[in-house]
Amino acid sequence: MAREREGVLVDPVVGVALKYLDNQVGSNGGLTHPEDKKAAVEAFVILWKAGYELLPQEIESWALLHDWTAAGARGLGEVADGVRHHQRFVLVHSGPSWNSDALEVWRSEAAGGGR
Repeated sequence: MAREREGVLVDPVVGVALKYLDNQVGSNGGLTHPEDKKAAVEAFVILWKAGYELLPQEIESWALLHDWTAAGARGLGEVADGVRHHQRFVLVHSGPSWNSDALEVWRSEAAGGGR
């Protein structure tokens, strides 16, 4: 189920995950650091495996509305599209970007039971 927010349709859970990703990436307006891209890939994989639709244009629009640069927003949409199409990503080797309960946290916040 999608809802409209500022003219952009995003699933509420996807929207919360994007908010968390935005907070983790910081104010650089894109996936400029390898850890940022890793966090985006891992978030989208979590969502995709749970059955959430990743719509690159909606994700790109969301990012633009949240002060990402045009290139950063486009890159985020491309990562989402890559996950949808099972693209292999070369990522930095470090621990997971998200806690094991990330999906439950995103779902809870989307349902109105945020932290």
